[in-house]
Amino acid sequence: MTFRSVGILILSALTLACGGDGGSSPTDPPTTAILRGLVHTEPTGPPISGVEVRVQGRSAQTAADGTFRFEGLTPGMANTVLTKEGFEPLTAVLTLNSGDNFYSLGMRAIP
Repeated sequence: MTFRSVGILILSALTLACGGDGGSSPTDPPTTAILRGLVHTEPTGPPISGVEVRVQGRSAQTAADGTFRFEGLTPGMANTVLTKEGFEPLTAVLTLNSGDNFYSLGMRAIP
């Protein structure tokens, strides 16, 4: 093994240990989706906190300002279910592209 081969091996090991795959760069497009959203009363009312949002086997609750966020989702069509006591459940099929996705979702209060 020559000195050059050892240097390449060490550089490759350092790249992999630091999370690199040897073929990606900071300019490569993202391969996963981020889903951000705002849940509000329908049609364009105030935000709703405490809504359970479920997508791709994961769940989160909306914050006080009605927002939620999921990272590391698989791009494509995603069934999304929103539930909260006092509101009709909402099921939406959302298109998730690689990178950032934002949706504003309205829920109807039960009279």
